[in-house]
Amino acid sequence: MIMRNKKLIIIFSVLCALAVLIVLSSVLFSVQHVSAYCYNADDAELERQVLENNGIKRGKSIFSLNKEKVVKQVESAVANIKVVNVEKKFPNRVFINYVKLFEYFEFTQDDENYYISNAGDIVRVGGENNDKYIRLYTKGKSVSPSQGTAFKTDSDFDNAVFPIIVSAVEQIGTRGVVVELFEYIDFRKNFIYLKTRTGVMFELQSADNATEKLRLAVSVYAGFTETANERTKSGTLILTGDKTARADYTPDDRYNNGI
Repeated sequence: MIMRNKKLIIIFSVLCALAVLIVLSSVLFSVQHVSAYCYNADDAELERQVLENNGIKRGKSIFSLNKEKVVKQVESAVANIKVVNVEKKFPNRVFINYVKLFEYFEFTQDDENYYISNAGDIVRVGGENNDKYIRLYTKGKSVSPSQGTAFKTDSDFDNAVFPIIVSAVEQIGTRGVVVELFEYIDFRKNFIYLKTRTGVMFELQSADNATEKLRLAVSVYAGFTETANERTKSGTLILTGDKTARADYTPDDRYNNGI
C-alpha cells in the first residue's frame, strides 16, 4: 500500500511539473514584441502600417507563428513594400524586415529606356537617362520588356544573379544613398562589377554572400572617402569569400583591362 502511494505521489509530482513547464513555456515563448525595420527608406508611416497590419497576435506561441502567412498579410495590406524576411528571436520577439519599392535601375534596349523596381518588375517605360538611377548592363537581351512585367533576359546568368544583387543592393542603405553611390552594375564581364560614382569599381567574383560582400565593400570605401584617399577615384575592390566576405584593393583597372 505504501509503495503504491509512493508511485502515485511520484506520478502526481511529474504531472504537476509538466503542467508547470507547459504554463511557463506558454508564457515565456509567447509573442510579446513585434518590430518592423525598413532597409532602404526612413518612413515612419510605412512602419506604422506594417506593425498594424501584420496579423500577428500577441500572446500566441512563437513556435506556431507562420512566417509565410505574415509575409502574405503584410504585402497584401500595405502598398509598395516587399518583405525580406520575418525573424523569430526567442523567447518572445518577432522582427519584420522589409523594403520600400522604388524605381532603382535603368536599362536601354532598342533605343527605349526601361525602369526596374527593387521587386524586379519593369515599372515604367520611357524617359531620359540621368543619374537618379543605377544603369544596368546585362549579358543577354531583355525578353519582351513592357511595363508591369518581371525583368528577364535570354541569359540564365542574368536571371539567376539579378535578384541576388538587387536584394544585396537594397539592404546596404536607403534608396537615395545607394543611387548616389553606384553609377552602374555590369553583368557582361567575367565577374559582376558595380561602379561607384567617384570611379572605384567593386568586383564581385561570385554572387554568393553578396549582401555581406557589398556591406564590407561600402565600409572599406567609406574609409577611403573619410581620408580623402585617392583610392576612391580609381582601382578595384575585389570581393571574395563564399561564407566570410573579404575585400582586397588593387589600383589596377580590372574592369577595363578585361581581367
